[in-house]
Amino acid sequence: MDIPKYKIALIVGAGAGLSASLTRLFSREGIRVALGARSIEKLGALCTETGAKAYACDTTKAEDVERLFGLVEREIGTPDLVVYNA
Repeated sequence: MDIPKYKIALIVGAGAGLSASLTRLFSREGIRVALGARSIEKLGALCTETGAKAYACDTTKAEDVERLFGLVEREIGTPDLVVYNA
C-alpha cells in the first residue's frame, strides 16, 4: 500500500497538547500547518517554532469554521489532512 504524501494540514481546535505535538510532527515531515483556535495568542511560540500559521476560529459557530477553511485555502492551499481536535 502506498503511503499518501500530505502537503497541507489544518488542525482545528489547536492548543498546547495533542495539537502542538501533531504540529511539530507534521512540520518535521515537511507538511505546512494551519491552526484554528479560539485564542490564537497562545500559539505564537508554536507558530514561530514550526512555521505554522494560526487563525481565530470558534468551532461552536459553523460560520467561523467555514471562514477558517476559506482563509486557509486562499492563503496556504487546500488542506489534504484535517485534524478536528476541538
